Amino acid sequence: RMSRNRVLHFKNWREHGDVYNQLFGNRHTAMEAFLHNIDQLSREIALLEDWGPNPDDTFGRLLGKYARDIGKQTESMKGRKKLLRSLRDPVRALQARWDHLTGAANVPESYLLAHLGGGLRNLTNMVRMGFATVTSVTDIATVAHNAKVNGDTLFDGYARGFTAPFRGPLDPAKLAELRRWGFAVDSMISDIAGRLSAADDIPGALGKAANLEFKLNLLRFWTERHQNMHVWYLNSHLADQAARAFEQADPHLQNGLGLYDIGAKDWDAIRGAVAEAPDGTRVVDLAALKPDLQRRVGIYLHAETEIAIPVPGERERAMVLQGYRPGTVAGEFLRNFAQYKMFSISTLTKVWPRVLQD
Repeated sequence: RMSRNRVLHFKNWREHGDVYNQLFGNRHTAMEAFLHNIDQLSREIALLEDWGPNPDDTFGRLLGKYARDIGKQTESMKGRKKLLRSLRDPVRALQARWDHLTGAANVPESYLLAHLGGGLRNLTNMVRMGFATVTSVTDIATVAHNAKVNGDTLFDGYARGFTAPFRGPLDPAKLAELRRWGFAVDSMISDIAGRLSAADDIPGALGKAANLEFKLNLLRFWTERHQNMHVWYLNSHLADQAARAFEQADPHLQNGLGLYDIGAKDWDAIRGAVAEAPDGTRVVDLAALKPDLQRRVGIYLHAETEIAIPVPGERERAMVLQGYRPGTVAGEFLRNFAQYKMFSISTLTKVWPRVLQD
């Protein structure tokens, strides 16, 4: 199903494409449609790689088998245990995660209700999140702890966290390198508010106004600067450690890389990919790695950065929104409930487990 090629070509976008988008699309502008298409294609490519040409069917079969096994276990339960199982339905939870992973949970049931709900939340964001940059100072602590987990000292992590916003503008060549790794694009997709508030992807004037406010109150600058500096640190730290044999590398880094299936067998390839960046820093050139290893190292950089500067993922959204779509009564209620709670939930699920294990 997902491998079929479906492309519409418009002779003139302004006369035909824009009208088609207004009638049948779900984005107001060509840029919004373009960015949404990139997001959806990225999801579909990842699903095709792991779940085959029809991921929904494959997942449905596995979930059906799991549901039957769970049903047999539930039948053998009695009283209170059976009630708890019905309230915490694991099958429903897995389906919710899948819907968020595929993007199905983001498709509005009613565009009118979704626009009204999203507009109200954006308006509330503008009123209440003017000083969100001040409260984001806690990012310094999570950046420092992530540096420690990856083999650096806590003191150096705090030093980088405190000085990151004051290091001046990024060098254009360095910025281009970060974008080649898949970073430094949040200002383009305008998803800064997703760190703190509900996952609203509904376009409109209030959404654009809220994004403008986050730019003016420096929340976008704060978040992007810490993300960019931290991913650069992770890569350069990996390159510095690559000067040693894998067994002599920092044990914390070895354990951290092991979470992403990167081990001694991959170390020589990583050592061979070390190059000098435009600013003279030694970094691992992802383009010099084989596709499979490049994917794993890229996941390591992305995932660790989203732990250091906590960003909610599909797991966190599924936990709160339960797969309910925008434009439904339950979906809008849960999105209102999730407002201003996503950062705390991301910290609990991503940062605190490591703090407790440390």
